[in-house]
Amino acid sequence: MFISHKQAVCMYFSKECTEENYKSLLKKIEDFGEDVGGADVCWLEDPTKPVLVPLPKILGDVYSYKRYAAKSQENEEEILQLTTEVQLIQFLNTVFVPVASLEETAVVLPYLL
Repeated sequence: MFISHKQAVCMYFSKECTEENYKSLLKKIEDFGEDVGGADVCWLEDPTKPVLVPLPKILGDVYSYKRYAAKSQENEEEILQLTTEVQLIQFLNTVFVPVASLEETAVVLPYLL
């Protein structure tokens, strides 16, 4: 499940995820973080449970505190384009060939083209 920074901020404050709410809540976080060198929402074990943590603490323990992506994946659709025959073969091998027998059957697919 992908949760953007905008969604996480609104989730933390239990508000509807709108642009107006996000901007006002972000201002709240900035005001809170002035005394401690900045703050941000991040997550520990479950991305659906954001926590507000001082920025120096996040930067001091990057393996424990995971940050949310600034951009939403929903708005940016990345289209996969296979431009060469090698890319196509690698894609087909990855998707359709069982992992256990990948080395044995990987050479069979090029002859299907």
